[in-house]
Amino acid sequence: MNKIFKEIFLFYLVFIFQINLNASTFTKGETNLKLVSPLIVLQEKDTTYKEKYLLVNQLFLKEDYTGSLRQTLSLLKEIENKNDIELEYLSNFLIGNIFVKRNNHDKALIYFKKALKLIENNQSFNNDKLISYNILLQKEKSFARTLLRIGGEYYKLNKKDSAAIYFKKIIDISSLNDFPDIKASGYTNLSAIKLEKANFVLAKEYALKAVEIYKNNNNKLSEASALNNLANIYLVEKNYAKAKEIYTKAIELIKNDKSIVAIKNKEDLYYNLAYILYMQKDYKAYEYLDQSFVFKDTLTAREFKRIVKGVYAEYEEQYKVELVKNQVALKRAEEKKTAWFFGVLSLLIIIISGV
Repeated sequence: MNKIFKEIFLFYLVFIFQINLNASTFTKGETNLKLVSPLIVLQEKDTTYKEKYLLVNQLFLKEDYTGSLRQTLSLLKEIENKNDIELEYLSNFLIGNIFVKRNNHDKALIYFKKALKLIENNQSFNNDKLISYNILLQKEKSFARTLLRIGGEYYKLNKKDSAAIYFKKIIDISSLNDFPDIKASGYTNLSAIKLEKANFVLAKEYALKAVEIYKNNNNKLSEASALNNLANIYLVEKNYAKAKEIYTKAIELIKNDKSIVAIKNKEDLYYNLAYILYMQKDYKAYEYLDQSFVFKDTLTAREFKRIVKGVYAEYEEQYKVELVKNQVALKRAEEKKTAWFFGVLSLLIIIISGV
């Protein structure tokens, strides 16, 4: 079982101004002619394209992926050769996101790479025009999130070395300090990849970088999640004391946070603490597992709880009546616990969504 546990590493673990049109008036004899300048015609077209993009983006947000895909592809054809690279970037990025939602990661990768080509090292890319769609769409941030998406799609396609290249590009962007969440995501994802390769030193180094970024920005919720990732590495190393220390610290950070994300984090943290004590055959595992059940109670967790209770009984009865029953239960658990634990204890791949 120990060999199986070591071999299975943990996965999976992310716009608006309007142009007023004017006409120039020319007089010829008694006839007044209103002629629209070429520039104004162009502005009108730009406005129309923008409105179309905002519409398809709303369709995407409403989870109409078929409609948003069809209309965004149509928009891309309309703006072909119009030299509107900002809108081309946004459209390709949106199509990539649509394919992500449809679990077509090969297609998603194609469009994210098209988006990257439009924004990377492109001096004519207009940041002001980009943020006119959404104030949060700064060029540097958009560039980094595109790298993050590409790395994430490579990871899902099990091309971990390719994924690592793009995550490394993120952490090497010195000007990305204004967008700490994306940089921290780069470190977290690199940590996950190094963990899978059993490079525990680098895995912990990258995980600690993510923890440091969130701590410096007083983002306790994300810091707790990053600490959970760090503790998972120690758990894989079977350094249970250190893992328990970090899990406890993470719980303390968000103990008063009632948000949905915080509740999910606390569920995982308490479950992981219970798992450590279960591995050590410590009866307190039952107490920590109960805390996890406060946040989530599933059929699989109920089965795991029953077996942990058996360990508790075995611990208390000193190998008396419960011994035989618990040995049978633990033998079955030994065959299944990796599958149970796989879904709960995982180094999360953080793929930033939206802006």
